[in-house]
Amino acid sequence: SWLYYSNEMALINQWEDVTSLDCNQVGNGTCYHTGNDIIDYYGFKKAHYYRNLGLLFALFIGFRLLGIGILLLRAKFQRRSG
Repeated sequence: SWLYYSNEMALINQWEDVTSLDCNQVGNGTCYHTGNDIIDYYGFKKAHYYRNLGLLFALFIGFRLLGIGILLLRAKFQRRSG
């Protein structure tokens, strides 16, 4: 889904260059030391960034073509009935 791909890209973009995080651990929470730790925690891979970009572009084009196709079909049926 477009939400998954865009979320993975946003998280990678936010955290990939962070090399040090202060950890003020309260309770039993998890302490992350780098941005890569956060990316790994969510199971995302930095190598998927450009793949996700391509998939989002493909979804964009696909939905546009689907919308145009539906619009053309609707116009065709309106001409026949009107």
